[in-house]
Amino acid sequence: MHVSELIDLVSQLSFGRATSTAKERELYLRFLNLANLEMWQIAVNANQFLKKVDIFFKDQSNQVPIPKGYYLKKLFYGEKTMKQSTLDHLFNIPQSEYIIINNEIIISPTYNQSTKIDPSDNTNKKYITALVLDNPKHLVENVADNTNEVDEPVYPLPYHVGLVYGALFYLYTSNKGFIEKIKYQMISWDEAKKNLASYYN
Repeated sequence: MHVSELIDLVSQLSFGRATSTAKERELYLRFLNLANLEMWQIAVNANQFLKKVDIFFKDQSNQVPIPKGYYLKKLFYGEKTMKQSTLDHLFNIPQSEYIIINNEIIISPTYNQSTKIDPSDNTNKKYITALVLDNPKHLVENVADNTNEVDEPVYPLPYHVGLVYGALFYLYTSNKGFIEKIKYQMISWDEAKKNLASYYN
């Protein structure tokens, strides 16, 4: 479902309004995004969202920025898994380990890595391979920035309504006098998250 449809559903199910003001739509969208963040925490455990990215090092460098728009799940050198080192080893990082400081991946300066062609400049460089996940994107009605925004949730269509339950839950908890509605939405919201978790497992 398009985000506009989700906002309309929140409006209709909350107060029975066919149309909502611009300010109300903004509020509903904020609550949909809160629900989206919660559902994303469930969805990112599914392997289908993982991407493989090669990270290339400049000549003689042993540090490289984490690719923008992602967060790391795992690093590999060749086919071997790397593990995160402790800061105690900052000046003497073991060969198969790495440290992250200030969004930079730092490896041993004596690292004996394999090389491959970097497609950005067609030169042979040292590299590591990362399994990464996209950072969650904001739900918007009109996408202005494809790297940060989407106008349709990433989950399969039957699970889009779960975002509406989540938005209604946040809406009711933000207002006084909706105790009974909160109880119902809490049950529906919990069920929606369990269903999504079950789908991805």
